[in-house]
This record gives sequence, structure tokens and C-alpha cells, in this order.
Amino acid sequence: MRLNKVLGFGLAALLLASMANFAGAMEMKLGSTVVTLTPPNGQCPLSAETEPDAAIFEKQRQLMSGSAKLLAEYLDCDQLAKLRSGNWIFSDYATYTIPWEAFYKTAPTGIVPKACAVARTRITDQGLAEIIKKNEANVERAYEGKIELNEAKSLGVLAEEPTACYMGQVVKTKARSADKETLQVIVIAMVQIKDKVFHYQIYAPYVNSESVSKLLTKHRANVAALVSANSK
Repeated sequence: MRLNKVLGFGLAALLLASMANFAGAMEMKLGSTVVTLTPPNGQCPLSAETEPDAAIFEKQRQLMSGSAKLLAEYLDCDQLAKLRSGNWIFSDYATYTIPWEAFYKTAPTGIVPKACAVARTRITDQGLAEIIKKNEANVERAYEGKIELNEAKSLGVLAEEPTACYMGQVVKTKARSADKETLQVIVIAMVQIKDKVFHYQIYAPYVNSESVSKLLTKHRANVAALVSANSK
């Protein structure tokens, strides 16, 4: 199935996703700008104040090495319930982050398409995005023996909208309680809301050659909900 067919869902589906995601929306102040952050469909927010959520939140914050601020983190609601019962294996989650230099900075209208164009020229693995679109190669086969544990590989720019640029990555991970190494897919949306540009990332396991396109479709609906919540 070609990627453009997978992404060809109607406006009604986006609106339904937007309405569903409004339920857990939270307001946050970025510099002097107030934005409304909506949760990904099917995911629940982690609490930075209570355990065990706070440990996951802190670990994610440390991974950013001070380069960005972690605004919010979410986990698949079923996986979060298991986490709070003592099962620390989870794979489906999402984060909102903003580079520190952008926290107080005002971004001009229309900056995302320009940034997306720059990304297309600078990402060396951009050609892989075209391979995925044509479904001519399996990501796992493409990276067989070529990716180290915890190493991220770029999938290039996957899609573009007026207020969002979608980039992809795969990373090889290993759960603490499992010996098997697995690939994790990440779809990163660079989003402009009002005069702020930040990143909205979603993570899911790599299952087959449709994993990237499916996660991209899902995240475009998440971003539609975010944009809708901030258009009032």
C-alpha cells in the first residue's frame, strides 16, 4: 500500500480525533504565549510529581541533556496502568519538547515550511523516506547489521503541512527485562502554534514495513487535534 493512500483519510476522521483529544488538554505558558497541549489519541499523561511516572519523566528529561525543555509526556493508557502496577515494559508513548532557545523566542508566521525545506537538504538519509513511500524495502532489512544499540537513524522528512513538518527516525532498543533487541519508530512533528515552534514526538514499536506510515497517519491526526485546540 502506498503511503499517500494510507494518508488519504477524510476531514471527518481528523475532526473526530480532534474532539476526542480535547478531553485531556492542558494549558501551558511558553514564555509569554499560552498554548493548549492535547494528548495523543489513546494515551494518558504522566505525572511529573508522583511515582512511578516521575522516574520516567525525569529519565526523558535527562536524555535531552539540557538542550530542550520537556513540556509533557504521555504513555499508552493500558501500558501506563501496568507501569503503575509494577510492569516497567512500555513502548508506545509521546512527548512535547521545546528547544531552550525557542522557549522565549517569537517565531514568525510561516517558519515551519522554511525549516522543513532546510531539513530536506540536510538530512543525509532523506532517500529512505522515498523508499518507504514506495514500500520497496523493509526498514528492518535496510538497517540489518547497520544500526547499533540505542543508535538512531533518520528516515528523513515524511510529510509536510502549513503548520507542521514530519520527520522520522528508527532506533534500536532493548527492554531492561528482555534480551531481544527491537526497533522503535519515532515520528517527530515540528509544529508552529501561535508564535511558538516546538516538537511533538510519538514513539511505537517497528512491526512491519507499514509501521512508519501507520504511525505517521496517527500522528497527523494528533497534530490536527493540537492545531484545532489552539485555533479558538
